[in-house]
Amino acid sequence: MKKGTIILLTIVLTLVEMTSCHSGAIGHSNNVDTGFKKTDTGSYAAKFNASYHDQLILLGCMVYAKNATKKLRYDTIADFLEIATRFVVSVNPDKNVDSVIDAFISSNAKVDFKSNEAEHSINNFGDNYNIVSAVIFGKIDSDDKVDEMKVLEEKIKKVPEVFKIYNSYMEGRPDLSSLSSGEGSALFIELASYLSNQDINKRNKILKELL
Repeated sequence: MKKGTIILLTIVLTLVEMTSCHSGAIGHSNNVDTGFKKTDTGSYAAKFNASYHDQLILLGCMVYAKNATKKLRYDTIADFLEIATRFVVSVNPDKNVDSVIDAFISSNAKVDFKSNEAEHSINNFGDNYNIVSAVIFGKIDSDDKVDEMKVLEEKIKKVPEVFKIYNSYMEGRPDLSSLSSGEGSALFIELASYLSNQDINKRNKILKELL
């Protein structure tokens, strides 16, 4: 993948493993270290730390809060652009990310983040974010953008619902590098959110088609 595409999704890649983009793949997802300082075990993120990096927990909280207060819509990119923009504004390597999460939770007092539903939803979003990274975008490693986009779109077209989301961002665009960083992040978030809202049987059927 060429430099433009790598730059496009720099914000997205802060959430998953940054393998120095050896192959340029959009998102492998293990052992990220973005310089965020960890905090004490009293933070909200502590219960998730064994499974997810705190940046992904923050994003999961943002998606959960948005869906709890206003059902996320998949017929427009507006909701996901808003989440992506808010996330970008919130994350900063100089900040303690766990403190950012706790501040976000405090500012959304009407949302019960301590419920089993919330914990399940945030876990589920994290799982599906990593699945989007690995299954949809993880094997793109061609240096030819035309070939790269052809491979990607042929895979996504197997699942009309997923292609509809993808096409709402990409229609009329030549390749991923034509998206802004906010649009690229929003696309990633929306695909993860869509998968996390499917029952396990439908999600597995979708993944089987995408493999």
